[in-house]
Amino acid sequence: MPFVSVALLKRLIARYNRRRTAVFVADKDLAGFPFLLPRASLHDIENLLAQKRFSLQDLAAAVKAGTIRPQDRSRWQLFNINTLDDLRIARRYRRKSGMRATGGESK
Repeated sequence: MPFVSVALLKRLIARYNRRRTAVFVADKDLAGFPFLLPRASLHDIENLLAQKRFSLQDLAAAVKAGTIRPQDRSRWQLFNINTLDDLRIARRYRRKSGMRATGGESK
């Protein structure tokens, strides 16, 4: 997730600090990356892994996670790179937006 902004991460951390419970960034009503989990979630994670349940949705439900949702105009930050096509799209977006290759900040 190369486009996640410092502002979104600060919002995620602030929510976590207020409640000290798991919090995920949600997009289209699905829990996703990035997320923060308290250490107390370890037992739930171990149980899920033992059951071979690897989805983030299962994890979010097991730890009773809260969510934050970026505004529509900020959803581009959640773009993830999984394929070569995704990488090409990300590179085009970075060039168009004036983002530097490292650091993710605008020029």
